[in-house]
Amino acid sequence: MTTASAILTDYSQYVAMGFSMSVILSFTVWAIMKLWRFVIDIIKLSTPYR
Repeated sequence: MTTASAILTDYSQYVAMGFSMSVILSFTVWAIMKLWRFVIDIIKLSTPYR
């Protein structure tokens, strides 16, 4: 019984870690995309249209 509960605890910790990692990863990708858009807008504004 103790082994099953220990395995369950390890599994829940693993799931929580994976979930937090995916959240952090998606947030990082979103931030990079926002920053990329910002940089592109600045470049477009600084360079006049030909």
